[in-house]
Amino acid sequence: MTERRPQLLIVDDNRDLAENLTDIFEPRGFEVRFTPSAREGLSVARSRGFDLAFVDVNLPDASGAELLPALRDASPLGEVVLITGHATIDSAVAAVRGGAFHYVVKPFKVDDLVATAESALRQAALKRERAELARRLETSERRYRGVVESTQVVVVGLDRRGVVRLFNRRASDLTGYTSDEIVGESFL
Repeated sequence: MTERRPQLLIVDDNRDLAENLTDIFEPRGFEVRFTPSAREGLSVARSRGFDLAFVDVNLPDASGAELLPALRDASPLGEVVLITGHATIDSAVAAVRGGAFHYVVKPFKVDDLVATAESALRQAALKRERAELARRLETSERRYRGVVESTQVVVVGLDRRGVVRLFNRRASDLTGYTSDEIVGESFL
């Protein structure tokens, strides 16, 4: 089975820069997509997602900071790095507030940008792992609840203080109390 290539989305109206970034990241195993506008970048993000996006702060149809929340919604497990040639305090603050992974000022050193990309991919991998674990936990919890609710055995779960945390249907049938009435109350 082949390993999935990290998806890099470049949203920048500077085609030369995009080609340079492609030349840097494709040999490092990335699948690179380039769009010259916020509108097209968002369309690609919604249709194909990304692991990492390099987004210019000054796009022809929007600012990178304005685009950032929509990109994060389109690909919540990806990371976004804003790139600018005209850094300002306001744009840096907007980047941080918008949830950018990093804010890079042009001209940048290739090694620094590669290191930033690798850090962002590690962060994205942790997000994916956390999401997968949450999904597995939810599935396990649903199965567990199904078994507990369908058994003919009385199941009552208490915490360390003796407060009821679990009260199955059979316990309700025998006591006359509903789960809603008893959960959160002292067992005594």
